[in-house]
Amino acid sequence: MNGSAAAAAEARMRANAMGVSELRSTLAGMGVDSRNALEKSELVTLYMLARKQPPNPTPPTQTRTVPIPASARAASPSIKIPKEVNWANAFFFAMVALFVYNNFINPSSDTPTDPSSGGEAAGPASTAFARGEVADLMTYGEFQKMLKLHEDDTNLPVVVDFFSQGCGPCRQIAPYYRALAKEMAGEVAFYKVDVNKNIGTAQQLGIRAMPTFHFYHQGKLRHRFSGADARQLEQVAQRLSLEARSQGGVFVDHAVTPRALVDFLLTRHGEFEPGASASSEATQLATKLLTEFKGRTFRLIEHLERKYKDGAPETAPRPVEGGASGGAGGGGGSLSVSSLEGVSREALETELERRLSLEDEASEDSQVLFTPPEALKGVSSLSVVIVGGGPAGVSAGPFTP
Repeated sequence: MNGSAAAAAEARMRANAMGVSELRSTLAGMGVDSRNALEKSELVTLYMLARKQPPNPTPPTQTRTVPIPASARAASPSIKIPKEVNWANAFFFAMVALFVYNNFINPSSDTPTDPSSGGEAAGPASTAFARGEVADLMTYGEFQKMLKLHEDDTNLPVVVDFFSQGCGPCRQIAPYYRALAKEMAGEVAFYKVDVNKNIGTAQQLGIRAMPTFHFYHQGKLRHRFSGADARQLEQVAQRLSLEARSQGGVFVDHAVTPRALVDFLLTRHGEFEPGASASSEATQLATKLLTEFKGRTFRLIEHLERKYKDGAPETAPRPVEGGASGGAGGGGGSLSVSSLEGVSREALETELERRLSLEDEASEDSQVLFTPPEALKGVSSLSVVIVGGGPAGVSAGPFTP
């Protein structure tokens, strides 16, 4: 190896030993513009080329540009970075940062709820399902408590709509989802989860597309699908409703009363010795059972049927507590009394407000999104194909009259 080759090898080793900042500083001292070099290998190439070229007699404030060979650029692909950041770029990055903060870092901020959700942020204790309404679940803990409520108390099947505010198909099926909830009130419980606000639930359940519908019964996932398929939504909900009624029945805002349980126990032959003490013993046993199975009507009925093999006591609407129904798990349901005597004024005002809100929702649901097919009869039209894209990734669809 001759002297020049040895010197070049030594210089390359010295350049490779430098950091990126040190290389840029050295090149600047040599009068070389290194702003277009993005990788260290490119800086090393510039350094080696600068050694071979004599420096230009230029003032210190100016720099000379050494071209980077194509082979050096091909070795490490570069990313184009703006040479300067103007106000437009700054505004763009600020908006991106705000979007990430509102939707991922702090999803529980005061962002207005999507009007298409049509739900109340009531959590698992809400009795919205008893009134045919859709309730929003805000945390994974609420989701788990909701499933436990219907597993132990109501035995209702549960449908959960995982949606996003920016999803076109989610908005398209939202009115139908609310209408189905009203139609199947007392048969199926309907809920919604905004995946941008309740990120924990979406992650735990592996939600990847919107809308995604989950169907549960007795705490188990029975069916799931993605997409705005109204027919499949209704068919699965009706099938699970029939299954729940045939397997123990459903108990919406109903409970076994102490008197019904005592009468039931007294008619069980062999349970108590005949005599005056039978009623007292039945009352004690009834009190014990009602305490053990408090808020778990279905489990109590299941226990009694398994033990006695010949039926179970009748249930009745849960008694009014403080003027309003305690509901399944609490939370202020509708009034469930046979007489208004003894009901407080506050309870009556609450019931009136609830009914007025139901009327308002009914008027919203009456809005038609699309012209009904029967209204288009006799109108000449052509077969078309609509091609487009959106948050849900809809690509194309043929439509014929």
